[in-house]
Order: sequence, then structure tokens, then C-alpha cells
Amino acid sequence: MRIAVLSSASAGGAGIAAYRIYEALKSSGQEVDFIDINAIGAVSQEISPPISATNNKITNTHFTVDHASESRDWLVNMLSEYDVINVQWASYLVSLSEILALAKASKKIVFTMHDFYYITGGCHYPAGCYGFAAGCVGCPQVSEKVLSQKGVIDALQLKKEIFSFPSVILSAPSNFIVNNAVRAGMVPKQRSRVIRNVYVPTEDFDCSLKSKEKSILLIADSFDEQRKGLALSVDSLKKASEYLDFENESVTLHLVGGLDTEVVKRLNGTGLNVVTHGHIKEHKKLVEIFQQCHFILSCSYEDNWPNILVESGSYGCIPVVGKWHGCEEFALEFAYGFVSLDYTVTAFCKAILDALSYGINKHELQSFVKAVRESSSVEKVAQGYLESFNFSGTDLFNETEKVNKIEFVSNEEKVKYTPSPFGPRLIMSQDISRKDLLLKGNHDDHSYGIVDTRWRYSAEFT
Repeated sequence: MRIAVLSSASAGGAGIAAYRIYEALKSSGQEVDFIDINAIGAVSQEISPPISATNNKITNTHFTVDHASESRDWLVNMLSEYDVINVQWASYLVSLSEILALAKASKKIVFTMHDFYYITGGCHYPAGCYGFAAGCVGCPQVSEKVLSQKGVIDALQLKKEIFSFPSVILSAPSNFIVNNAVRAGMVPKQRSRVIRNVYVPTEDFDCSLKSKEKSILLIADSFDEQRKGLALSVDSLKKASEYLDFENESVTLHLVGGLDTEVVKRLNGTGLNVVTHGHIKEHKKLVEIFQQCHFILSCSYEDNWPNILVESGSYGCIPVVGKWHGCEEFALEFAYGFVSLDYTVTAFCKAILDALSYGINKHELQSFVKAVRESSSVEKVAQGYLESFNFSGTDLFNETEKVNKIEFVSNEEKVKYTPSPFGPRLIMSQDISRKDLLLKGNHDDHSYGIVDTRWRYSAEFT
């Protein structure tokens, strides 16, 4: 079996995850190639402009434009020679029209979703919007100076056509992404997979390396990307420090990232013992920090299955995270961690204080580390992908009636949503048309529309 792993790059969170999957498949004896922009070049800028089309109103997370106006025949021909094509984070590497051409040729395609991009009209995280389940009508994120509303709708319809082929499978490392894709009608459940990301620890876990005082790890890369919630992390730590008795017990905060000096300024006078590490390129140095820290704090508003939680968890860093997405799923999967009940300073302050007051049990910690490492092992992840690559039974090909057929959703169709206090899209309890629901959401004032996915999953389309 010849396998092509497509990823725009081998760096960055998604790129690192993709390359690790490639290495896992290669180590399992498969004939596999890793194909990135360095190998084949990028999609034409006229087709996919290398700028974000976000309007920065509800979030500034990246928004990718792909006009899919033409395809490179030579690339389609080259990729057609592979038995399986694994599409990772491949924006700007392959266009939607090229992926569609491969799907029409009945090539087996397995998507690895690192965010929502391949099931939306272009946003990488919906920021509480559930519009991708209703045709992406009235997109609240797009800048119409870059892409029209019709362009958003067209992009989603093209993606729906790609996933309508029975030889196309959708996978992601989190149930959060997969369940949203299934419930939005992008793929049937039998063509969806949850396959965790690969991580191979470089050192054994050693409990004795944990610092004597309680310690927290915080990644300080960007105040600009709202989704990451760094400002909320800092404010929550400041609030928590007001309740800590530093005379009897010190708390160390380890900062990793290019903005550590700015974070130090904001935490000045809190009493926290702050250690700055700057931007770290060598993974070995990161491992040394993981081994020391008791907790890792992430106030990310939306996330998939973050590499940093897997890596730090493999060395005993207990997660302190937010609800309703992959970070909470991580804590629940291993039944270990602290989950804030809300995205407020008060709520995260409580989660931090609960963590710091927790009596860490050595055996519990070792069990947590073992479970994290097993879930991300080369053998387990490679097996998950190989099962997807080899999936060709009646469950897959009994869907022939769906091939080349796209279900265009009527904007006048009535939907019923259970009320939720989070996100502008799930605030209605009565029947309302999709169009009116989306348009109403566009005019609601909110800072970041986080949706409780448990309510989202219970949405009934009538």
C-alpha cells in the first residue's frame, strides 16, 4: 500500500502532528511519503490568497480562502498513483478542486482534522457559530472585502461534495471535532474516526523530578490570538495569587514562549515565583520543564486535542483547562485534571486554587502518565490509521446513493435548539428558521461565542 501524507508544513502544531503520524506509519512498515509545500510548491495565490479573511469581530482565528477555480492536473495525476491519500492540515498545499478531482477518481482519502476548516466555509474554529450545519449562511467571521458571503457558502458546498463520496473518511484526534462533523451531516458516523495524535516520549517519567513547591506551566506565545486565552490565563493567575499564602507555601510559574517577559510585567507584584524560559526549540529542554511542573494551565476557548497537553501529560503535568472542547475531553478521557466551569477570571481562579490545594497521589499520577502515553503510542495510532486505510467493506460502499449528491439545506427549514448561555447560535428555545437564527446571531454582542457542545450535540433538526 502506497500512502501520501499531505501537510502544508512539518512545523507548527498541526505540522508536527502530521509528521509524527507519517513517522508512525513508516515505522509500521508502510510505503509512505510526506508531501509538503517544500516538495510540490503552493497553490496559486489567485486561487488561495495567503491572507486570513477574518473580519476580527468575534474572533481573529485564521480564515482560509480557497476559490477552487482550477486544479493542477499534474498534481492530481501524481497523487492518483497512491493507494491512500491522508490529507492533514493542507491549506495552500492542495486546493479543494484538486481534492475533489481525486475523490471523483474514487481515490481513498482520509482527512485528519486538526481544526474545523474542512467542514466549514473557511473558518478554522467557529467561535460558537454552528452555521456550518446550516450552509454557512450569513457567516459572522468573514471579511467581505476578501471573500463574499456566497463564496463562503460555495466553499462549504464543495467540501460537502468531497465528503459525499464513500471513499472519503474523516478522522480527528478528538471526539469534539468528529462529533461536530457527524452531527452537522458532513459524513455518516461509519465514515468517521477518532484517532489520537502520536507522541513518543524521549525520557522515562520520574516523579522525583517534580519541584518541591507546587508549579504551573503556562505557554506564553501570543496575546493576539484570542482563541488561545492567554490574557484570561494571566488575569486568572493574578486573581488566584490574592488567595494564596506565599509565606507558608511558594508557587512557581514556568513561562515558555516568546511573550514571557510581557507576562512577567503583568504578573509583577503577585507573589508568584516566575521562571522564564523564552521560546524553546529543543524538545529535550521542554521535557525537563514538563518533568518539573505539576500542572499545565490552558484557558483556550476552543481546541482540538492539543499536542502540548499530550506531551506535558506524558511527564505528569495535570491539566487545568476550560470546558466544551478538546481540552475538557482530554481531562475527562483520563479522568484527571481540573476543568473551569466558565470562561471568566473567577471560574478559572477557582480551578487553579482547586489544583494547587489538591494532594497529588504518586500512584494516580503514574497511572495518568501511563494512560496518556498508551493513547498516543506509535502502535495504537498507526493501527487506527491502517484500519481506516483498509476500510472497504459493505459499511463503506453501501452508501452509493450518496455519491455525487449534495444535500442543499433550505434556509427556511425550521430548527429547534435547547437554550444555552454560551454562544449566539444556541440562544433560541422556540422553532426558528436557520436563516433567522443565523442572522440574529450576527447581530448579538459578544466577545467570544463559546458553545456548550453537550447542548450542541442535543440540537434537534426538525
